[in-house]
Amino acid sequence: MRRILPVVILFFSILEIAAQPPKPGDKIIVPVTNAQRAAIANATVELLRADDSALVKVAITDSTGIATFEQVSDGIYLLRVTIVNHQPQYSTPVQIPLASSVEQIAPIILEPSTVALKEVTVTSRKAFIQQLPGKTIILGTLDLSDMTIEKPEIVAVRIRRALKHVSPERIIVAPDCGLKYLPRDVAYGKMCAMVEGAAIVRAELAR
Repeated sequence: MRRILPVVILFFSILEIAAQPPKPGDKIIVPVTNAQRAAIANATVELLRADDSALVKVAITDSTGIATFEQVSDGIYLLRVTIVNHQPQYSTPVQIPLASSVEQIAPIILEPSTVALKEVTVTSRKAFIQQLPGKTIILGTLDLSDMTIEKPEIVAVRIRRALKHVSPERIIVAPDCGLKYLPRDVAYGKMCAMVEGAAIVRAELAR
């Protein structure tokens, strides 16, 4: 019994510690201004670990130039502020826990960038889909994933669709791929349908 009692006490002590709510993190209020002390909205404020500059949190300043970080764990941090046409600025190290649970640090003042954008070079890439005049089109007209033999009229419809975009002399009617994996009778039937479908469209063009 004497051996069991210390174990029981230790067990309930651990339960009591585990049941305690975690300590809430501190809240940091970061004002951002320009040299004239006017608030800067939409600036990006990064909360970084001081020892390795690892990013912890990101906030954006509101219309009053304030960014807020809540539930910040204990540690030493830096604040980095950036916005277009201004030089990035760092705060002095911020030690958590703070003197109070909520603290507004000294304003971070942004200076205009001294580098002006003098020249912009715009480069473009070719469109993924584009018309290539003069190219011959090998037009696949058979569905080789389907064992059903197409009717010649179906093949003709597929050829007519291509003719809306390409002139007849640039089209070579063909299967979609090789017929190696189809049964012989199916492959033969599809090829016959392709020939007959091409004949239908050829006759229409000759009128």
